[in-house]
Amino acid sequence: LSSVLHAAGYRVGSFTSPYVRTFNERIAIDGKPVTDYMLASATETVRAYADRMEDKPTEFELVTAIGFEIFRRKKCDIVVLSIHADKKAVESWNASSYLSSYIDGVFCGHSHTLNTGYIGSTPCLQAYSNGKHYSYMTMELSKGKITKKTADVIEAKSTKASSRIQEVYDRYMTAEVTNKTSKIAGTVTNGTIDKYGVARLGCKAIYEKYKESYPSLALAMENSQRATLSGEITYGDIYKATPFTNSIVIADLRGDEIKNEARYNSTYTGDVDRYSTLIDNTYYTVALIDYLYYHQNIQKKYDYFPSLNGLNPVFHSEYETYPADLTFDYVKNVLNGNVNAEDYTSSAAGFDLYGNPE
Repeated sequence: LSSVLHAAGYRVGSFTSPYVRTFNERIAIDGKPVTDYMLASATETVRAYADRMEDKPTEFELVTAIGFEIFRRKKCDIVVLSIHADKKAVESWNASSYLSSYIDGVFCGHSHTLNTGYIGSTPCLQAYSNGKHYSYMTMELSKGKITKKTADVIEAKSTKASSRIQEVYDRYMTAEVTNKTSKIAGTVTNGTIDKYGVARLGCKAIYEKYKESYPSLALAMENSQRATLSGEITYGDIYKATPFTNSIVIADLRGDEIKNEARYNSTYTGDVDRYSTLIDNTYYTVALIDYLYYHQNIQKKYDYFPSLNGLNPVFHSEYETYPADLTFDYVKNVLNGNVNAEDYTSSAAGFDLYGNPE
């Protein structure tokens, strides 16, 4: 979004969290991270105010204030904030009057469900259906103020792609890609597998792939996916439902932390007799996508599995194998192309024993 706005001729400030290599990446002007000098100068300004406050601001609040001080100095036309929040959080800002005072529009992408309309006077949109819809917002600016806004979620097929977008699509949609996406994995019977069921299918594929190599493997974990599967399914269908290029991590994790994450993510164990319940302070060998294992907060601390911040966590291996590939191979070669949707509900054997993400 920042790049699109910059290409349209605006000076754009962007604020993202967390950073990848250097802290400066969190605050950028026209796509370029701020300099050390600019960061230090703005920090001194914000610090002078923060030191006088009785209710001391948090680290996140300080960094946000530093970013906005830099955006003010650089006279940005538009600021794009990338934050991890859903519509409920946006509504809470409106109740505190922050939303209408400081934010002109919100694009949500956290819950992958349809959001349309306004919260107060601020449009709040979220597209859905795995690329079948997109969020569209316009604003008219006059003398530094927004005078008119329109906002809606539009069905993608109702809009003709621009020549530039079509050019990018054609560049990457090669014969090799087309051939791969059209490969048939199998057929789903007895209904439709919803996005949670797709995650359960993925969990079982991960578990079965690594169980032989790791006899102590207790379970597999994967986050909820992005689309449903029904009828004849191809590699392209599976990739649309599981559009992540994650690797698979095998590691020992604490029982209480596994159960906490199981409230939001799907799990599967093939050994219900041994692993139907987990003991809080006991470690279990888990196969999971790297996003869950490596997730960190703004302090660069592991927050999904906090025990990883301690001494000598047990890490077995990491495999550069995409979940979509594992699922495709499992359906085609292990299930022989026959997928029963009823086998991937939350009540099916071995699934979601420690929490229900639905």
